[in-house]
Amino acid sequence: MLIIVSTALSSLLYCADSAADVDQCCKDGLQEAESSGDVEMQAEFLYCGAIFCLISEKPVDKVIVIFKVCVSVYFV
Repeated sequence: MLIIVSTALSSLLYCADSAADVDQCCKDGLQEAESSGDVEMQAEFLYCGAIFCLISEKPVDKVIVIFKVCVSVYFV
């Protein structure tokens, strides 16, 4: 799963016009996954968002929170 998500994030970064586009895509994907009840996709978009935060040098505290939510969503 992590390889697929990393590939998806790489594609997002390559195709997006800006960092805001990647961020919005992650948010939209997460919202769609939540509305459909797809737990695996929720975890994948959270993971993509966390990795994107690391790449864009967001505060580590924010990244840790996103990873914790990702783990809690996927393993609950």
